[in-house]
Amino acid sequence: MLQLLQRAGQLDRNLSEPVRIARADLFLEKWREANSGRDARGVELYRGLVEANDPDGRRRAEVSGTSRLELVSEPPGATVWLFRCADLRTIDPMAASRLVPVPFRREPANDDARSPVRPGAFVLRVFARREPLHAEDLIVAIDGEAIGPESFVAEGAVARIAAKAARGGCRATVVRAGEPFAVELPEGLDLRATAAPLLLGPEALAGTTPLSLDLAAGDYVALLRADGHEDLRLPFWMQIGGRTTARAALLAAGTSPPGFVRIPTFDWHSPEAPKGSPVEGFWLKEREVTCAEYLAFLADRYPSPAQAPAGFAPRDVHGPDFAPWQRNSAGDWTLPDGVHGDWPVTGITWEAADAYAQWRTAAERARDGRFRFALPNLEQWQAAGRAPEGRRFPFGDEFRAKWIKSCYARPSPRLEPVLAFPLDESAFGVHDMAGSAREFLADWFYKPTGEHVVVGGSYADPQERLFAVSTAEGLPAKAAPTHVGFRLAARIEGDGR
Repeated sequence: MLQLLQRAGQLDRNLSEPVRIARADLFLEKWREANSGRDARGVELYRGLVEANDPDGRRRAEVSGTSRLELVSEPPGATVWLFRCADLRTIDPMAASRLVPVPFRREPANDDARSPVRPGAFVLRVFARREPLHAEDLIVAIDGEAIGPESFVAEGAVARIAAKAARGGCRATVVRAGEPFAVELPEGLDLRATAAPLLLGPEALAGTTPLSLDLAAGDYVALLRADGHEDLRLPFWMQIGGRTTARAALLAAGTSPPGFVRIPTFDWHSPEAPKGSPVEGFWLKEREVTCAEYLAFLADRYPSPAQAPAGFAPRDVHGPDFAPWQRNSAGDWTLPDGVHGDWPVTGITWEAADAYAQWRTAAERARDGRFRFALPNLEQWQAAGRAPEGRRFPFGDEFRAKWIKSCYARPSPRLEPVLAFPLDESAFGVHDMAGSAREFLADWFYKPTGEHVVVGGSYADPQERLFAVSTAEGLPAKAAPTHVGFRLAARIEGDGR
């Protein structure tokens, strides 16, 4: 259609204005489809095209309209930083297309190149407060060496940089509230490599709850913070027209189990609840269960390899004939040569993964803990990966095989440490949902044949469709593929949060 309109304008210059109007109408219809379909990239794209082609401003008024967001929290008075998830190409036309959080008061196309951290930058994020550093502080240089995309390219680079920083004593440049400062890193820092940092500066500061804002259509993420409580990430979608109210409960500091990300229950009041939002809140492990964690389970539950049921001893993914793990000469369960403790555990059955979850729950009860652990169900897994607007992949709608742990990420396909690919992160801050290892879920795929759902892609997979959050396939419960692992979900016993 666009080619026909362009051709008509070329043949008759008197048609140039009608052609421009027709183009604006076509782009407006596409914008409406993107808005109703919660397509963040499409909303941005077609808004710009409407504004560029609208001769009289009537269509521009529709695409630049706003909706009212009412954000309340318990307790009230939480500080809110707000970000619009924009296509990185609107900031850097030479960049690949992916969604990145941009402070909501900043126009992506007018991004200030002098900012110490730009949207979509590769940095180390402080995961948990450890004085003098705070959660969400961004480390941009260590011992005078700037951190950037090239810092994380080599296999094992993320783990090496994070380990160096965690040892402490390094001089680092850190950005907080938009301002850089130099500091000596303390020992024991918990860090994550990210390519979607939240820039908690003045341009993102929205105010304190209860909060009322008029926002344009699009994909947003808010960070809520209150003294004595855990930070909460709240992704949401704003659709033109009406009013949306979101209520969020902040939890007391120390509530969440270590290594888990909270996916909250959203109390939404709007014409249409966000796509993919969970019915009840839960926690999801930020990455897959590792070989070291699973080794502890084997050592505790099955002192002798002969006691382990079939499929419970992982198959050595790089060993001869994929032989299962064994004990060493001292009689202890041990990782095979070449297998590392920070790899995701694979080569086990669904039954073994479920038994691990039960073991974690039993250990929690033994110490009078409140959490029950289980394999996540499909609704939970997709909610954590897609966020309310329904992304195709955790990082947006465009796929690049080298962004994640796929079979094309390295010269040869092989496992490597979890948390190694900064781009493979959802809006909630959950990692490795697209690549690394495929994952068993709790749901039946087809009960008559004993198949359970598996999701995500892996180091062994080439097909783009497997890495989409919406893709779910079936695998027999007793199968133990060397490219399938698992992660855990958690709930407080008897609590719907």
